[in-house]
Amino acid sequence: MKLRFSSHHFVVAILALLAVNAYAYDFESDGIRYNVLSEEDRTVEVISNKYYDSYRGNIVIPDRVLKNGRIYTVTSIGERAFSYCDALTSVEFPASLTTIESYAFFECDYLTSVDLSSTSLTSIGVCAFSYCAALTSVEFPSSLTSIGESAFYDCNALTSVDLSSTSLTSIGREAFSGCDALTSVDLSSTSLTSIDSGAFYGCDALTSVEFPASLTSIKDDAFSYCAALTSVEFPASLTSIKDYAFSYCAALTSVELPVSLTSIKDDAFRGCTSLSNLTVDEDNPVFTSRDNVLYSKDLDTLVCYPTGTDTVVVIPDGVRSIREDAFPGKVSAVYCQPQTPPEAVKGYFSDMFSDDELLNAVLYVPIGTKAAYMKVDPWRNFWNIEETDFSTVGINGVTAQSEPLVTVRGGKIVVEGASTTGVIEVFSADGRCAYRGTGTVIEGLPKGAYVVRVGKFSQKLVL
Repeated sequence: MKLRFSSHHFVVAILALLAVNAYAYDFESDGIRYNVLSEEDRTVEVISNKYYDSYRGNIVIPDRVLKNGRIYTVTSIGERAFSYCDALTSVEFPASLTTIESYAFFECDYLTSVDLSSTSLTSIGVCAFSYCAALTSVEFPSSLTSIGESAFYDCNALTSVDLSSTSLTSIGREAFSGCDALTSVDLSSTSLTSIDSGAFYGCDALTSVEFPASLTSIKDDAFSYCAALTSVEFPASLTSIKDYAFSYCAALTSVELPVSLTSIKDDAFRGCTSLSNLTVDEDNPVFTSRDNVLYSKDLDTLVCYPTGTDTVVVIPDGVRSIREDAFPGKVSAVYCQPQTPPEAVKGYFSDMFSDDELLNAVLYVPIGTKAAYMKVDPWRNFWNIEETDFSTVGINGVTAQSEPLVTVRGGKIVVEGASTTGVIEVFSADGRCAYRGTGTVIEGLPKGAYVVRVGKFSQKLVL
């Protein structure tokens, strides 16, 4: 069962306990109550009426109001001003509006649309429109710079969010979390640098997100449990993806990572059972991808192995460590080629494979290494461990000593065959990359043992 964030629920409880008992206000005009914000600037805010549900039907908030012969400009909708107004159906906002404070429209069950496009609004406060169950559309102004924590939490009739024409720089934690009907989010032309934790958590219908060029960080659980999200393409500016950022996005099949990305935190793609295409820009300094599998740049660490369309995993010789969250999908067989059992990064292995996988998947290891694998985690937890000769047995239809042909001639490594159109890699006995490129004649390497890899094909040789 999906568990949603609830960081603001405690605040809601406190709000109920501390419900305003004194309804002090400066003046009332046409059924709307106001408090003066500044006598010098002659500005006022709309505040709550005597009872939470006293504002009903269509409310028209004017740009200016008159008090004792003085004209004041309406610049703010105050905290809890329209909270729990069950009979409120629509609001006409003034062009002078700059701020909507916390809980301003909290749980206005019959508010169906909000048009802020003609206002001067810069900020929307914490939980400002939370639990507005009938809210289907919101139009934002170009002046908007910030959306507060849980601002639209559980607005489960909201279908799209277009912020592309705004000046947005921040989206608060859980801002659109639980918006079950939300299908698209456009952030493309904003100045946003970070998407906060849980911002779109549990948006079950979300299929597309357009990120701005300025984005550098996607924080914890930002798109977790977005069950309909199928592909993600990040801007060149992105540097980090935090814990669980896209976890349990069950329909996610394709992810393209930019050259700028230097950090992928734990479980960023955990539970993405359909993920089959994971690539990274070839000039990325930290990560590299081979056959849609993500590794550290030196190929020493297996970072993420998507198994959406093929549950057979091939761990190449040369891999020394594996992240605990490396396998986001189901695994039916593991061909582990390294002679020395790869270690779990930071020693974490308990969630690398499920109990079902440990019981039913077969772990294939090199001839003569079963005893070594049976001494260390997580490999010793496999119920079925078999030794196999990787030099003669093909994996996924690739026969190890068919094409390409790899030979040593005159102190040079020569690679021949139809499969040599891709990148060729040569690793020394200690697992370090000695050569990477497209040349089929590799020379200048010192004498010693090497592993040559072309795609999923690998072969050992001695110079």
